[in-house]
Amino acid sequence: MPLKAFSGKALENPLPQAIFFCHRIPRPDSTLIDIETGTPRWSDAAGLTVWTCVPFTDGKASNEPGAIADLIRNTPDTKRTVKLDRTKLAELRKQVERDLVKEHLRPLQAPLGVNPVLKCWLELN
Repeated sequence: MPLKAFSGKALENPLPQAIFFCHRIPRPDSTLIDIETGTPRWSDAAGLTVWTCVPFTDGKASNEPGAIADLIRNTPDTKRTVKLDRTKLAELRKQVERDLVKEHLRPLQAPLGVNPVLKCWLELN
């Protein structure tokens, strides 16, 4: 799957508009050992997947996969629509990534330059 795939989904019911993000959080990978230091290298393959859904109304992010799955589930016939300004989308993405670093990578003392990897995002209208 290409990185940072973006799409939009037209909602059929009056749910609040939101944006969905799927990130991989890198972790030390014991199968990739740095030759110079002998320590595991960080990789998203060894990491975990985090889903985040941010409603435009209050901006309070949810990471509950069960609730998010119902919002993002699509069929080939699902209408696609993108309405939000690209600048606003980029700001939301950066904020979510800062929160992921704070919540997941800082406690692991990840080296500088190790960041969440955006796999896909979806605007829900």
